[in-house]
Amino acid sequence: MKSVCDFLKKCKCFFLASINDDFPAIRPFGAIMEYENNLYISTGPQKEVYKQLKTNNNIQIVALKNGTRKWIRITGFADECKDLKTKREMLKKCPKISKHFTSEDDENFVLFQITPLKTEFKEGSETLMERKFFNKLVRDKIPEMLAKNGGEPETETLNDEKYKTCLYEKLKEECEETVNSYSKENLAEELADLLEVIMAISKLNDIDFAEIEKIRLAKKEKRGGFDSKILLKSSNIVNKI
Repeated sequence: MKSVCDFLKKCKCFFLASINDDFPAIRPFGAIMEYENNLYISTGPQKEVYKQLKTNNNIQIVALKNGTRKWIRITGFADECKDLKTKREMLKKCPKISKHFTSEDDENFVLFQITPLKTEFKEGSETLMERKFFNKLVRDKIPEMLAKNGGEPETETLNDEKYKTCLYEKLKEECEETVNSYSKENLAEELADLLEVIMAISKLNDIDFAEIEKIRLAKKEKRGGFDSKILLKSSNIVNKI
């Protein structure tokens, strides 16, 4: 993220496009900060850009380096950041904005964190480098595979709380991919991925996978499986089944 911030600073001015009803709205910005590997910009609550970003946080940032054909395009999201420590850091790193804001708790001082989905460095129409931001759980060997192919992956080792959250997000992702599988071979692959995530969730929660299988078989014995392809259309309400 530092290389992105450094490039934008060298450009001295960059343009942010937000959504204004059905049309893009573009305006220049001058101040940007990289802090703890995140990008931040500032504005005021009375400005139209603030209202637009609060309504729809989809954005693009574009800048051209003076005297060159080198430019950057960032596609992503902008979310308001109310952390006073981060706002204080913005005032320190971008002293010019202190002319407009008295302190980090100034009610007119609004900070937005930029979360990129994709960053493109270009020279004219040629792409010099493109970086995609995933921010999702991946299999253990994926970073190594990316590094071997020049991907320069940026990773983080999660604590158990974050790991659990990401596992459940991964579960949703794999369920969707299973539903949208397009062939028998693809379905088999997606089911294998889904099973891998389920096994990881059981391990994290200290549940023996053999115990899950035991419960599954017991339920099938009592209630049956889904082999008969039965659609329940209606029934009287009963207290217990």
